[in-house]
Amino acid sequence: MTELKLYLARAENGRPRSEIASRHELFISLARSINAVLVNSNEEPPQRTEDECWNTLERDLELLHTSDLLLADLSRSDYQYIEAVFQIAQAVSREIPVVSIVGDTTFFECPCIQFSSEFICRTPEEAIRYVKAIHTHSGLAMQLDSMKQYYSAVAHCYHDAWTQQASVHDVELLEVERNKLRDKLRVFAHGEVCQLGIGTGDWSETICRTCNRMLGVEQSTAMLNEARCRLEHFQNVRFLQCDVLKDDIGDQAFDCVVVFFLLSLLPRRLQAQLLRKIRGNLRDGGTLLVADSRSMRSTPSVGLGRTRMQQRFADGRRFTLYKDHFPGQTLQTLIERAGFDITQCGTGLTWFSWVAARKC
Repeated sequence: MTELKLYLARAENGRPRSEIASRHELFISLARSINAVLVNSNEEPPQRTEDECWNTLERDLELLHTSDLLLADLSRSDYQYIEAVFQIAQAVSREIPVVSIVGDTTFFECPCIQFSSEFICRTPEEAIRYVKAIHTHSGLAMQLDSMKQYYSAVAHCYHDAWTQQASVHDVELLEVERNKLRDKLRVFAHGEVCQLGIGTGDWSETICRTCNRMLGVEQSTAMLNEARCRLEHFQNVRFLQCDVLKDDIGDQAFDCVVVFFLLSLLPRRLQAQLLRKIRGNLRDGGTLLVADSRSMRSTPSVGLGRTRMQQRFADGRRFTLYKDHFPGQTLQTLIERAGFDITQCGTGLTWFSWVAARKC
């Protein structure tokens, strides 16, 4: 059974027909290796007049709009990519993820490609490895399972893990940044509040001091146990252990939902899914408050998108995590597309962005 439908955007007229056909066959073979299919795999290599290009545009868009992911092969510097760039724009407008292969070209310096692409890499093989790890059912399951195991393993020392390996200057700056986010919680986390992914309950302390009642949702038993201990002196908090991607958190409508540093740990397709689910648990006019990691890159570079991180323990355990560092307006756009109006947003001095949005 095919897991993914991939659309291949590539070079147009002006190149040797055999060369383009050979490149297309490579992508067909790579797709098959991960049990995926190119929806335009039966298409003849492009050798069309201008009129023929317009006549086939509607058919091409229909194929693209039914795809799960767009592969953009932009790896030849002397090829034409006008149609491919148009298809990338169409994919973005339909929230179809884009993986761009840039080879040794300067495409990675193009802001359009940077902000349109979920991932930018050099070779088709690298692109397919990424797709397998991030977008196939088996890859998604492995990501989520590894994340759950890792955070359960570090729950007992999570609060101090970063500061123990940071310089004094970094620790001081981190505390400044954290205080900025606490200020946002004091402004927005009022009434009936739900916090998704409470972890050890660090941010929850501030929420409990400002809200009427708080529901703290967490999947990890170890993390939840730490949070219970930290928040035991608060009477206005209750806890729910569940997988927010699969399970309901009940019929209660909240005045505010807080999501701190959770979205970036989820695969792209699940980020949008979770935001739409949150919208259903907010009262009309309710507030969504999100804080998460932002990209510190001043210029684009190869490898943008989800960052692969290896976490190793002294006892030999190893965990693979993937994390987004949202560049530019990416986080705001993601939230708006889920049915929210942005009311306020900003960034810290270094490593995070925050967004307050109203359910519309």
